[in-house]
This record gives sequence, C-alpha cells and structure tokens, in this order.
Amino acid sequence: QMRNVVVQRVLERGRMNDFYAILNLYGEDSVKDALRNIPYMNDKDMNFACITFNLKKEELKCFTRKQSITQHWNS
Repeated sequence: QMRNVVVQRVLERGRMNDFYAILNLYGEDSVKDALRNIPYMNDKDMNFACITFNLKKEELKCFTRKQSITQHWNS
C-alpha cells in the first residue's frame, strides 16, 4: 500500500543501490505503475524515470497535474 511513497522517496533521495533494491522488491512493472501514480516529481526525477523505464511524460500523473496548474505572472 505504501509502494508509491517508497518509490518516490527512493527516486528523490536514494542511491542506485536503493533503486536496484526496489526493482528487486517490487518488480519492474510494479515500479512503473507506481511512477505513473506519483502526484509530484521534479523535472530531473521525471526525466530519469521516463528514460529508465521508457515512459512518456504524458503517462505520468505528475506531468499532467503540472500542466493543469495555471501559472501566475511574476511581475
């Protein structure tokens, strides 16, 4: 049940050994599913996830959510 949180924390703060550990623990398909459902990722982590798992940014919940938020003027 906490799979999405674990995957997000490892993606944000973990090392490659941690990343390999969640792949061994959950499996590639389960990690892909968790990545699709994470509500927020920064751009660097989003690009890493897309390149590593051959995903499109449009498949990620965090990307579509970021696109739907209106940007305010900075002046």
